[in-house]
Amino acid sequence: MGGFAMLNKATNQYAKAVSNSNSAAVIGVPLRPDDPLGDPLATWTLSGAEKPAVRPVKNSDLNLNARGEKWGPGTPIIIHSWDGGDPNERWSFTFVKDAAAPTAKVASGAG
Repeated sequence: MGGFAMLNKATNQYAKAVSNSNSAAVIGVPLRPDDPLGDPLATWTLSGAEKPAVRPVKNSDLNLNARGEKWGPGTPIIIHSWDGGDPNERWSFTFVKDAAAPTAKVASGAG
């Protein structure tokens, strides 16, 4: 199954779930030239059209989630079971392409 990686171009880190379980943390991992492509804990899919849910390719029952009830810079990001489409489960993206390769950039998080 295909998918995409989420790369923070400012920090050169990609988003990876630490495990395939409910409430697992999503961390930034430094990108290295020898990193294998297609790590299922770092490969994501979208579900829905407007502000879609982001799901790990390895487990479509879990979704990218901003933890807690208030969200701002520094809010922990986890993968969590679907809770009906709450604002902390929906994401906006801007897809950008540069000379190296297409990448996805989070334009805004929850809300």
